[in-house]
Amino acid sequence: MTATPVTHAEPELTAPVMLCGPDGLLNRQAIGWSRHPLHTCNLPDSLQRKKKWNYWAVTSNDLLFSATIADIERLQLAGAYIFDRQTQRHIEKTVLQPPNTITIPETIAGDMVIEHPDMRVALTDDGSGTRIRVAAAVSPRPRLVVSTMAAGCGPSTPSGTGARRQVSRVDARSA
Repeated sequence: MTATPVTHAEPELTAPVMLCGPDGLLNRQAIGWSRHPLHTCNLPDSLQRKKKWNYWAVTSNDLLFSATIADIERLQLAGAYIFDRQTQRHIEKTVLQPPNTITIPETIAGDMVIEHPDMRVALTDDGSGTRIRVAAAVSPRPRLVVSTMAAGCGPSTPSGTGARRQVSRVDARSA
């Protein structure tokens, strides 16, 4: 028996859109993909459990890097992952924080930082994009430091410009 591949086409979103309608349910107009962030995450207070994630993935021919700040109400977390495509080695680190340590805004505008003795993850808006900075204590290496810029992905990027997530540089080192 062979499986038939299933394809699903979603529309490209080119204008800002609210994730939820006035009734608190998913806004069907928010289903799709965009070249840069357009969704406003207006989750209603009436939801029993809300999970907000700010996740960034950056790839190059040499590296795969991701950084996350998440609020899942019962706890908050920061995480980072880096994979060296040539050596096939990876480093990952996640730290947990108590609830209400940070507030994740409804859009990517604004700065989010999780500070922990073992790790710092900062996602900051510098006007031309989102700067992603991670510093973490990792074993067996003493420290991982990553700084990168997702240009054209900040809240000030005009809608419809066709801007794509572009990385100006990825600096990763064990310090």
